[in-house]
Amino acid sequence: WLNYCRPLNNTGLSEGFGPELFSGLMENLSQRMEEAEFDALMLDLSCALTRLEHATAAKQKRLFWNLFRRWDISGEGVVDVDELSSVIENLLAYQTDRRLRKAVLRWRHIFKATQELEMHNDDFAPTAQQGLRLHGFQAFMSTVVQGWG
Repeated sequence: WLNYCRPLNNTGLSEGFGPELFSGLMENLSQRMEEAEFDALMLDLSCALTRLEHATAAKQKRLFWNLFRRWDISGEGVVDVDELSSVIENLLAYQTDRRLRKAVLRWRHIFKATQELEMHNDDFAPTAQQGLRLHGFQAFMSTVVQGWG
């Protein structure tokens, strides 16, 4: 099965398997299995992937929460949108990766529409003017990470 592995990239991480390589690997591994063994393997792999997805989502939320707490300098539970945008836009990745720029622009459009709606519906919506609470920050970071990845 090592013949199916791709070399490590310049960060030391594997670049994974393409669909053809993965199919070949699975066929090779399961060639001598009985149907019941194969079904058990597929169930185990499915369960492992589900656990991995949940662990990844939980880890991402914890990372976002830690980042939010650090960014909330005033301790008021709000991250300044202008400051957030300024930092993101100064990242080298933002300047070189079109997908990241599109993700940030898409999110900004959504935020602006939400901000206008909040201000229209509630004259006393200071958070719309100040910045993002945790939920909005998580939504922003998720948009950026998904658009970038």
